[in-house]
Amino acid sequence: MPLPPLSSIVDPALLATRPEADRYYAAHASRYLRALDLIRERVRFSACLDIGAGPQTRLLAREYPAARIDTMGRYRETLYAPDTNSEHVTFDLHECADPDHWPAREARYDLIVFMEVLEHLFVSPQRVFEFLHSMLRPGGAILFTTPNAARLGNRLLWARGVSPFHLPRPDGREHDHVREYTTAELREVAAPAGLTVEFHAVENLYAFSGWKNRALSALAGVLPASFRGIHVYLLRRNP
Repeated sequence: MPLPPLSSIVDPALLATRPEADRYYAAHASRYLRALDLIRERVRFSACLDIGAGPQTRLLAREYPAARIDTMGRYRETLYAPDTNSEHVTFDLHECADPDHWPAREARYDLIVFMEVLEHLFVSPQRVFEFLHSMLRPGGAILFTTPNAARLGNRLLWARGVSPFHLPRPDGREHDHVREYTTAELREVAAPAGLTVEFHAVENLYAFSGWKNRALSALAGVLPASFRGIHVYLLRRNP
């Protein structure tokens, strides 16, 4: 099923001020479809927390109109925040490093959507997942995606002595991808955080423009899964 046009799920007036949004939506369309499919297949929820609101937030609000879909981030993303039945939780995930700074909220969510965020953070991923665990009801799920550190494009850069990651900015804010993770690394941090891996796949879900990106994606598709572009996880909080 194709995704609806972005202009049909967000305010067209706001979208006109964000010309990059349509390009991003098109490049990540397969990721949004994959996430929606996994949620339909494996998760029943009445309350969802989406960390780092994006097109997936509006897609979820469209498909699950009776559900509460809250958002979390340093600020409320006006382009993607749901119009109704939603609250924004102002919190910078870098504050996860100190549990004393976590929001004083009860575990209230059946589903947390955590897509394309971890790679921008400096904080320990185990601490991040411990925080997410604290926001989930027992048996709740985390739909989690992040780029694969061992994807083919990264391996070719390392072979040339070039890091695929960016230096931290002097102002301390995140800048592009500061760290990506392998399958082994992510599994090592999930279990200590009280989460079970219910589903994991490494897939090619990005559709970036340019012949080089298309060629790398096609080649990775015939190589072992560890060469592909993106981790897709469904993590479950232990009862």
